Amino acid sequence: MSATGLQRERVQTEQMSAMEDGNDAKWKGRRKDRDDTPSVIRNVGARAQMVGPGRSADNIPVLSIPASIRLWQKVRWPLFVTVVLVILVAVGFFTNDILVARSVEQRIKDASMGEKSAHVVVMLESNRILQTMAQRYSGRMNVQAAYAWNSILISRVFGEEEKYLKGAGPALDAIARDSSSDGYAARIGHLVLKNDVQGAGILLAEALSAHPKEPRVQLTKAWVQVAQNDVPAAVQTLEKIRADFPDYLPPLYTLIEIGIQLDDTVLIARYSQQLLAASTGNLYGALTSLLVSLPGWKGEPLTEEEVEELAGMSLSLQERIKDAPEKLQVYSTFLSGRVALELGDYRKAIRIFESIRDDRYNLNVLAWYGRALMAQKGPQAVLKLLDEAGENVSFELNDLRARCYLDRYRMTDAQQALQALSDVKGVDLRELNWILAVRNGDRDGARAGMPEMIGGRLKFVALEMYDILQRVGDQEGIQSLLGAMKEGAEPCATVLRAWHEGDVEAALKGFSEKDSCVAAFALRVMKTRYRPPVLAAMAALVEKDPNATLRADVDRALAIWKTDGRDAAVAILDAIVSQKPEAAPLRCALARAYMDMRLYEKGLAAVKGIRDPEAVAIAIQGWTALRKTKEADAVLAAALSDNGLKDDPAVLYFDLAKKTEAGGTTDIIEAVDAVIGRAGAWTSELAELRATAMNTMGARADADRYLSAMARDAIGPAGLDESWQVNHVIIRMNLRRGGKFVYKATEVILDMVKKKRIEDSEALFSHGVISAREGNARGAIRYFHDAVEIDPTYLPAFEQLYALGEMTGEQAEVVARIWPDFKFTE
Repeated sequence: MSATGLQRERVQTEQMSAMEDGNDAKWKGRRKDRDDTPSVIRNVGARAQMVGPGRSADNIPVLSIPASIRLWQKVRWPLFVTVVLVILVAVGFFTNDILVARSVEQRIKDASMGEKSAHVVVMLESNRILQTMAQRYSGRMNVQAAYAWNSILISRVFGEEEKYLKGAGPALDAIARDSSSDGYAARIGHLVLKNDVQGAGILLAEALSAHPKEPRVQLTKAWVQVAQNDVPAAVQTLEKIRADFPDYLPPLYTLIEIGIQLDDTVLIARYSQQLLAASTGNLYGALTSLLVSLPGWKGEPLTEEEVEELAGMSLSLQERIKDAPEKLQVYSTFLSGRVALELGDYRKAIRIFESIRDDRYNLNVLAWYGRALMAQKGPQAVLKLLDEAGENVSFELNDLRARCYLDRYRMTDAQQALQALSDVKGVDLRELNWILAVRNGDRDGARAGMPEMIGGRLKFVALEMYDILQRVGDQEGIQSLLGAMKEGAEPCATVLRAWHEGDVEAALKGFSEKDSCVAAFALRVMKTRYRPPVLAAMAALVEKDPNATLRADVDRALAIWKTDGRDAAVAILDAIVSQKPEAAPLRCALARAYMDMRLYEKGLAAVKGIRDPEAVAIAIQGWTALRKTKEADAVLAAALSDNGLKDDPAVLYFDLAKKTEAGGTTDIIEAVDAVIGRAGAWTSELAELRATAMNTMGARADADRYLSAMARDAIGPAGLDESWQVNHVIIRMNLRRGGKFVYKATEVILDMVKKKRIEDSEALFSHGVISAREGNARGAIRYFHDAVEIDPTYLPAFEQLYALGEMTGEQAEVVARIWPDFKFTE
């Protein structure tokens, strides 16, 4: 550099220094801008001035700037922005993670509160939310455990395992090794649902060690105990959860389920009410509360108002549960079926129960389905259903099987079914054993096993027991039976009580009541004293009652005989016989009905092979009617040689009748006196033998007094009908005597027909006979017409009308219909 150049550079330097000093003075007290230009750049500018005065660094060629400087100029601002963004992202990431964690925890807590309150809708909504969270946050173990547990709980409580567990599969896989209380509970519950009870037990022991007081783990403990059939321990565990955690309600679901499984209405009612009280409007609690409001398997029916109220509540619940889990839908359907059954809409009940026949919820649907079938189609349909059910059936189904056999009077099968039931510990079979004794005609067994309270459901069985007691004049047993007949059986007991107290007016008034049991009794004892339309109405009432028995059907057939003819009546009787009933009382009733219609061969077939005193009497009468004396004598001889039969009033009557024919008198009187106190249904026959003997001895007045006294005395042990039968003996005996004794017959007739207002076909016929003897032909014809109008089966009156030429064309048609084989003697 030249001297001149150096001098110029020095001058410039001094000028620049002076400017800097001036600037310092100028910016004193203010922020001074700094030259942040890197030193290397400044050096480049300085060299540029040295090389060429007036040239700036910007005019220097790029290649003359170092590469590092050029790179810095390009990246300094992007780099700064990038660093800032990275810092912001990092801060945002950590902040978002904290916020998400808090949100997740809050939603899990909300789901837990919904579970705690046991509200169905809330639990289902929680499941939907937890499922979404589990899919979004697959790495969060607490979310997976919460969703898995919620799905297991809903599946266990409300059913539809496939629906709720399908979505929870990934969550269950994710918590395979989770040691949280939720994780343990979900895994144990899953094993229980898969019926891996052993595996569940092993995992439960591990969970109890880690979380001994966690209510969810304790709940799964109860589930395992239920799966192990240790129900008492499960109840104890659940009760402890309720005591330790009173605000945690899910244990109530399992307690109600146990009650349903055990068919324990007390348990169901108790825990359903607790659930409703703590979880207002709970659908599960509402349904189960209504289920136990209906009559149980052996309960008495509700009143019509109660059933209507339940029907309305059931319909309201069905509207609320349209989107509810399957279990609640099934419960509601089952409830509507039960209500239909109570309302007598058996077709609807059958249709409803059929729709839920595949019962997975221990509701005994098949048993109630069977009851509906029993009412609508009869025991045969039920027995077919039970055969389809196979061997693995509930106690209720076996109970139903025994009842079907008893209903069909198939005593051997019923005895076997009861024996199978007796093997179940803690089962009360007293009612079924009582019915068995009644159907078998076992008076002692029936008295010993009689229930303390007999309601409407068993009133027809009570009526059969009454027949057994009345047949032998067991007055004490009858009074005990009447005392046990309560509630639905009370109208029947009232009539029977009047019947044995001699209160004719009260008894006849009772017959006008619309009660099926009273109607069945009236058909039995008033069949010759009520007009056919009245009997037909009573028969219809009996037919409509699902509790009516085959024994009542026999009396119904006799009423049908008087309205629709013998063929219609025989069809009913033949249908009963085709079922091959074994019970002696029923077969005797069938035989009596056949013989009333003069079908003696059918009557004899009905009692063939029965070792029963009544069957002996029927057989003797049948063979005698067929004029086969040898066969009749053989039956009597066999009975007299049988220690179990020879002392029965029926057998004694035929033995004494033969002796009477042979001229016995004093022996007859003594023999009758020895048995008359227990003669029951044979009172009038035995009394007639004694009176005949007295009459033969010439003590006619004594005979009448004896019969009059017997008519009064028979009321207590045997009832009014037997008393009236004794009156018939008085009437017939005095008509045979003739003369002044006819007045005695007239007196008795007027007492029955006029004073006591008893429409009696035989009494009216006898009045007609007396009128004819007195020359009152018009009066006689009127009484004969009255007799056949009351009882169109009473042939003697028809024969008199035919002989007098007074039979109408309509009456001839009646005779042809009722007695198709009968021919009048020309």
